[in-house]
Amino acid sequence: MRKLVLKWSGYDRVRKLIDLDPEQDGHSFLRRAAEEFQIHACFFGLEERQFKSTIFFCTHHTGAIDLLATYPTLGMLAPDLRVVVNRKLLALEPMAKISISVNPLSSGIRNPEARAEITNHLRKGGNILVFPAGKVGIMRGGEVRDLPWRTGIAEIARDAAEQVIPVYVKAKNDTFFYAIRECFPRLSMLFLLRYLHRRTEKSVVSVLMGKPTSRKVLKQLSAEEILRRLRRELYSLPVQFSQQG
Repeated sequence: MRKLVLKWSGYDRVRKLIDLDPEQDGHSFLRRAAEEFQIHACFFGLEERQFKSTIFFCTHHTGAIDLLATYPTLGMLAPDLRVVVNRKLLALEPMAKISISVNPLSSGIRNPEARAEITNHLRKGGNILVFPAGKVGIMRGGEVRDLPWRTGIAEIARDAAEQVIPVYVKAKNDTFFYAIRECFPRLSMLFLLRYLHRRTEKSVVSVLMGKPTSRKVLKQLSAEEILRRLRRELYSLPVQFSQQG
């Protein structure tokens, strides 16, 4: 039964990518996974320069696609880019090499060690990719939106980041996924990977990058104000780039 579920969900394809090269780093693994599932990202507003002590605040509308569309490119431009992930993802061995893991919200367990690790990483000049909602978004009126963002990462940004940048991944799963997501949140995780597995055509995913907010500005704001500002800027990006086009 377990083998059937793994095959149905597409997890066996992910496992094969790991078994091809057990020693591969996380960046190589995610690049291969993006190629395997035919996800090709096209970035808009990305300044091709190196980043230092930067937090990328990214939408979490789809789950896997959000990560596969963003990390391979940002990882080349932002040295030592670590992604904040659910602890369960460490079952994918290469992810452990590029991740800072946290306990899921549903566990009710706080994450002081992860918070310290993120802070130290930024102070050493490393970069962070975070999905501040912590969970995949929900659909309302045909539009997918993030769940409320957590304030902890904003507090870290104010204390340790040189700048923060909003990132909008212009993608969504099908309507059926979000219906399952609403009624059976845990079960929806199986369908999340299944949705990725069923993709049969190459898909260009637009990734929209906002303007950076500097440490000087962050220091003047509370954590709640930082989140409100970033979220407002992030959800204005599709309109901004459509007008530019």
